[in-house]
Amino acid sequence: MPTLIVHETNKLARKAPFTVKHFRIGRDPSCELVLTSATVSREHAVLHMDGATGNWFISCTSHTNPVVVDGQLVTETAWVKEGSEILVGSDNLLLFSETEQKANSYSGNQARFVKNACPSCQWSGMISSLRRDATCPRCGSPGLHAADAYVKAVAAAAAEAQNETSAMDLDQVRASLRQLKTAKRSHVERLDAWKEGGESFDLSESEPLLLGRDGQLKIRGLVWGRVRVAWTGRRWQLTSELKFGSVRVNGELTKQALLRDGDTIEVGNCRFKVATD
Repeated sequence: MPTLIVHETNKLARKAPFTVKHFRIGRDPSCELVLTSATVSREHAVLHMDGATGNWFISCTSHTNPVVVDGQLVTETAWVKEGSEILVGSDNLLLFSETEQKANSYSGNQARFVKNACPSCQWSGMISSLRRDATCPRCGSPGLHAADAYVKAVAAAAAEAQNETSAMDLDQVRASLRQLKTAKRSHVERLDAWKEGGESFDLSESEPLLLGRDGQLKIRGLVWGRVRVAWTGRRWQLTSELKFGSVRVNGELTKQALLRDGDTIEVGNCRFKVATD
């Protein structure tokens, strides 16, 4: 049966299989999939199956906020396919799968997210609740504070009571999609031939990836220490903790760098690549 993998801010990823051919998504308790974010309308979107072809499409029924399907803003309808990414509101990323079995590969990391705000520069965004040393990715301030579940519940209840949906700036929609996708579906793969058949490690918001002799991905050569790849709340960041040796990102020597899809990392005699599916 078709299944959605539901990623929500401050909640564990969950599977939502369904059998109906008219699957409603929204804040109203009568919807088949209920999302409580204040940026989700009472009925925000509907998944339909085309009776002639068996293919699925989504209709945006919100008058306030569009949905984003595979990076494209949708105010009316769009087809969805295996692996399609659907952003509903600012905090809900849904991955569509044609079968529950295939959906298991999209479950991704199980980290909890919380919305954080910086009192210094007013930045806000999602950061794993397990990152105790989180700093603002814009200004570097350590004074982030979480918009906790109580605050989120109050906001959602207020929107529900007023039958209103918090409007989103379209740039905010796109930024939310980029952050969720990068956080949930990134990995580092080995490019050198040290291990036959290659090697890949899924990145997790809750635990850094260590490149080193004792790390999850092993390195060799004239190096001593390790290299850390960790989630900042918006991007993956590489930090060199090597006592001897050097790191290059895209051929440039560095001690710290924000990583993007396709970047290459060289440590000692080993080469790696960052990839976001």
